[in-house]
Amino acid sequence: PKAMLTACQASCDDLKKIKSMIDERLNDDSYDGIPIIITGDFNSMSHRDYVSHARDQYEAVVDWPASHVLSDAGFRDAWRDLHPEVDRAKDRTWTPRFPEQEQDRIDFIYYRGEAALLASEAQIIDDHQTKFPSDHAALITQFKWLPKRSKDKLLRIASYNIRHGHGTDGKQNLERTAGLLNNLDADIVGLQEVDCRVKRSGSIDQAKTLGEKTGMNSAFGSFMDYGDGQYGMAILSRFPILEKQTIKLPDGSEPRVAPACTVKLPNGKKILVVNVHFDWIQDDRKRFAQAKRLAEFLRKQTLPYVLVGDFNDTRESRTLKLLSKNLLSAEKIRADRYTYSSTEPKSEIDFIFAADIDSWKLHNYQVLDATRTSDHRPILAVLEFKDTTPLSHPMPRSSNHVEPAQ
Repeated sequence: PKAMLTACQASCDDLKKIKSMIDERLNDDSYDGIPIIITGDFNSMSHRDYVSHARDQYEAVVDWPASHVLSDAGFRDAWRDLHPEVDRAKDRTWTPRFPEQEQDRIDFIYYRGEAALLASEAQIIDDHQTKFPSDHAALITQFKWLPKRSKDKLLRIASYNIRHGHGTDGKQNLERTAGLLNNLDADIVGLQEVDCRVKRSGSIDQAKTLGEKTGMNSAFGSFMDYGDGQYGMAILSRFPILEKQTIKLPDGSEPRVAPACTVKLPNGKKILVVNVHFDWIQDDRKRFAQAKRLAEFLRKQTLPYVLVGDFNDTRESRTLKLLSKNLLSAEKIRADRYTYSSTEPKSEIDFIFAADIDSWKLHNYQVLDATRTSDHRPILAVLEFKDTTPLSHPMPRSSNHVEPAQ
């Protein structure tokens, strides 16, 4: 790594000069809020790839300086935004033509001005019917252009069944889960299948640990005692959690609850975040009973709310029809809407909704590719909270934990 760091230092030095010239060129009030996209062959790897939980792929943890130049200046890595799980084989842009050489990611598309641009799709083209014409893969990103009125009102909302950090490779690795969540860069996350001081997952408080590793506030809701700890769900929030309720749902194959947190946004407004993980058995009677109990709770709410989770049922089911009635439904890209399983996606059972419908506008909604971290795929929605007071992003991250409900 030391020799490679030395070899890649020239890329870092050149990029600093380029950025300085860009800053000078755009140092005028007329360029305020104008999005910037910087692309190219950076001839250096990314510090977001060579992380501790990907040591099995890269064999080392390296804090590459070149990728910090733009990231530290507020630019987003479009590929990593849409592919939050580190996968050296899928991520690599060098080199499809010479697979015997060491493969790596050295081509990037960085962008700044998320209030106007959202990266909505990214792909690598690296095959050819005879022979690929370059020693670099082609990197393509599609962006969505947002209306000006969306500025400073966007919330990134995610939901992820983390399977208590147990990956599809059979490894228990909460560090990998935290890394994926950091790459999502969400403001609010609903997590399902979360352990609290359970021996199988290292006897740690997973909600608190993930909160600390992502710099977010955390709240845990327990389904039941499990072994020597508890098993349930969690909500992470970049913003303060003012209050937590635990809605007791009818039992299914195991006890069920729905954590609900009141979150204070930077503009002083409050929203309610509700997280669900309904019963999984094929007969939907117990699952529908859980949905009816939750619907009763939601009908009484006066705050705008988001409803996220693993519903263990499909969009056409009576469970989803009941809970999505008169709510903003985040519609996924139909060609890639399946959330389970992560390795062979065939079912759409994870969802994000928002109410009241007049308080929200959907700008983007995706199922993100992640095959190793859990048996579910993470989902991410970008919602505009339609209020006259701006949210003033970015907010400094804090880390506070709400203790498990007994």
